Amino acid sequence: MPFFDPSILCDSTVYTEANSSIPYDNESVSRLMSVSQNSQSGMGPPKKPGIRNPQKFQHYIAAHIPLASDAQAPDIATQAQSIDIPSQLSQARQSEKLRRADVNSAFINSMLEKPNLYATKQWIEHHVFPDSKLPVPFDLTAVQACDKLWNESTCSYLSPPTSLTEENLQIWLNTIRNSLADIHGLADNVAVPEPCNRLFDHTTALKGPSGSYMLRRPDIVAIDKSVSDATDSSQRLDWRMIYAFVEVTKSKSRLPQLIRQVTERAASIYGEPTKLEYTFFVVDRAGVTQTSPSMPINSYAIFLFMRIIFAICFAKPESIGWDPLVEIHPDTYEPTRVTILETLKSTDANKPSTTVVRRTYDIVKLIHRSPILFGRGTRVWIVKDEEGQFLVLKDSWIHEASTTSEITLLQKINKAINDETTGYLFKNNLPSFVSGQECVCSTDTVRGLLTNKPAKRHRRRIVMRIIGDHVTSFRSKTEFVAVFLDLVNTLEFLSGKVKVIHGDISINNAALLLCFALLLLT
Repeated sequence: MPFFDPSILCDSTVYTEANSSIPYDNESVSRLMSVSQNSQSGMGPPKKPGIRNPQKFQHYIAAHIPLASDAQAPDIATQAQSIDIPSQLSQARQSEKLRRADVNSAFINSMLEKPNLYATKQWIEHHVFPDSKLPVPFDLTAVQACDKLWNESTCSYLSPPTSLTEENLQIWLNTIRNSLADIHGLADNVAVPEPCNRLFDHTTALKGPSGSYMLRRPDIVAIDKSVSDATDSSQRLDWRMIYAFVEVTKSKSRLPQLIRQVTERAASIYGEPTKLEYTFFVVDRAGVTQTSPSMPINSYAIFLFMRIIFAICFAKPESIGWDPLVEIHPDTYEPTRVTILETLKSTDANKPSTTVVRRTYDIVKLIHRSPILFGRGTRVWIVKDEEGQFLVLKDSWIHEASTTSEITLLQKINKAINDETTGYLFKNNLPSFVSGQECVCSTDTVRGLLTNKPAKRHRRRIVMRIIGDHVTSFRSKTEFVAVFLDLVNTLEFLSGKVKVIHGDISINNAALLLCFALLLLT
């Protein structure tokens, strides 16, 4: 790869969008360099961390990180309105994003080989969608008495879809949804709060949702009723708007492929049904858990099928996988605020106790997102605390069997920096711990008493104080050498004083902070 100015890809963050595992080809680099040369001189990324120097980089912050400016700071907001961002640069970023999506698609497909673990039907009733997670308890007696849902003489549902097209299945599923709402007293919109009022939509079968590394088209999706009412078939949905999705196939022999499609892509398979069956999947960072490969939609299984539809359409968002500690913008579905419930231990040895402190952080910008479905799924944001300070929030899914807590490790390092006589020399070379939550939630909760399940992962959130540039944003050979000298000295301090050895010295775990090299811990 030819040498190019790293500032073209530097975005004044700990990590940048350019910090991807996907290599740049000559064509894309040349295009970015050409755009950079044609862009307005005042709009390039700063040579020092812009977000830490607002007085020098107000134009840059207003244009690239608009949420970083306080609502009460009209100077930056006014400047943001007057800035004319070159359209050529925007087009280049869009085309680069699409090119990267194609490459990441192949990359993710190769990572999705994962054994599938089967679960029982009772798992859905007792752990995934029990009555406690539904707006009202599922009334089996009322369902059996409803002539729109159940045929007592044949012990089967009424009015099956005439063909397995997405449109026909959408109508059938929404008919079941509406009937379930009627018999449970949820037909009136007043009785159903907006976040818990969803229906099925098939527009994604023709026009795939945006906002993902992979360009895929799920057959049918569950979305908010308000979103469905406000959009038509010509508009493209976003993945953030989707709560659940349905995939369709007419052949049992294709079920193994369908399992893969659930995790990587959608299929549009048409055919005349002879006997409808279904499989229920739960996909998270730990892996895939599913019911038996084919459950017939008749007899008692139909009531389990209706329970699933009832939960997907009317249960609270957190009951179907959404994080209640993350606030979502009602229009864009972008995360806007994260809450951390930090547990503080009493310093009094005679009266040990713990206190839970609620800390809220406004999201300024997403600066790193792992494209891998299974595993840590690390995401990193620049956030702003209640006092207006800019911090870094790291969110990841950790194996429960891991013996080392990153929170404990950071606290140990910060203590060494304060206690050791030479610790002050490394204060700016290592991230400073602010707050954290060791276990936000666990992948084991939804799997309940299942014995055949993947290794448990729990979600951890950490807030750190230092923000820096990508390590490739050095401005001279002298600065480049100084950066790596700082890294070596920091590693020596960790090994000698803290008794910690950093096991992943990579380009993703180092950042440039003014004239210091910042070593990030994983």
